[in-house]
Order: sequence, then structure tokens, then C-alpha cells
Amino acid sequence: MNDYAFLDLGYAAVLLLFGVLLVWTARYVWQARAATSKEKEFRGLAEESVARQAATSAQVTSLESEVAGLQRRVRAMEKLLRDTE
Repeated sequence: MNDYAFLDLGYAAVLLLFGVLLVWTARYVWQARAATSKEKEFRGLAEESVARQAATSAQVTSLESEVAGLQRRVRAMEKLLRDTE
């Protein structure tokens, strides 16, 4: 082998190293972006779940107050019936 063959092997090794680094960097960036998009998706789902829970809580409160009003009306009607008997 002559001296130029060693230089060619050195250049090939350096190019291979840069290729490996480029592939590793691209893979890292791709995984980071995928993780970020998943995080955004989960954050959106969590916000939606909290909003639905708040709406459900408001509906429950409204229904509880409606039930309390109906119970008062029933007691008043029962009292009226007892008074008329």
C-alpha cells in the first residue's frame, strides 16, 4: 500500500464518522419532535378532560339544586294534603 491509500482510508473513516453523526443527530431530532408532539397531544386531551369534568360538575350542581326545589315542593304538597284531610 502506498501513502495515498492510507490517506484514502482516513478520509473514508472521517466521512463514515460524519455520516454516523448525521444519522444519529437526525434520529435524535426526530425523536425529540415526536415526544413534543405527543406531549402537546396529551396536554390537549388533559385540558379537554378538565373542561368536560367542570361542565359535568356544573350540571350536577344544577341538578342537585333542582332536586332540592322539587323536594321542597313535594313536602309542601304533602303538608297541604295533610291539612286538607
